[in-house]
Amino acid sequence: MRSRTLASERTRYFYAKLKRPSLFSWYLINLGNKINRWHRLSSAQKQYEFKIDQIAFFKKHFWYHFNMNAINGWIPAKHFRKNYCRLQLPKVITTSKVNSELASVIMLCTYVRPNLKVDSIIEQYQMQKPRSVNDLFMMIASRLGRFQNVSHKSSRRIRNQIRHQRPVVMKISHHGQPMSVVISGFNRRVFMYVTPQDSRLHLITRQRLLKAWRKCNYQAFSC
Repeated sequence: MRSRTLASERTRYFYAKLKRPSLFSWYLINLGNKINRWHRLSSAQKQYEFKIDQIAFFKKHFWYHFNMNAINGWIPAKHFRKNYCRLQLPKVITTSKVNSELASVIMLCTYVRPNLKVDSIIEQYQMQKPRSVNDLFMMIASRLGRFQNVSHKSSRRIRNQIRHQRPVVMKISHHGQPMSVVISGFNRRVFMYVTPQDSRLHLITRQRLLKAWRKCNYQAFSC
């Protein structure tokens, strides 16, 4: 591929942060133009989460296209932190009859395939009544055509799943009771997870997450 060839593709939304906001302040509005001018980010803007919606390869570099408030443009991917990523998960509208496990399955399936009908997922779950992790895996595979068993995997593997835009459904102990949550992000200190029944974002340290996960026999799966 020639250095000036532009290749780009849309991606599911995710959020990233700059590595060193104090040292990098510029972005391009368009890629591929012969005349292209760098634009400056304000000090406040450099501290924000950047909503990434497109990835491109241009001039031997990968670029992220961001859409943030009233501005949008391109920044080389190398300027973003590798130890920060947050996925944008769909909100799940549920009733009291939907438990955390089913709500997590719905969130994962609709993230991968937004056109899936929630009612059909609920109906399949209630008919099959999965009693084991393997039963649940088979249900996910029938909906998505694939799944990844990440039970008993390391926290590094969980981070890699998030980097590749693959949320992780994890069963953890919450006030002594098992609860399914969706791991949606991380930074160097904490993991981020969503409780799918109310779509709220929570932060938890790696140590606390591993302890809560261990109490549920390290059960987890991803897409």
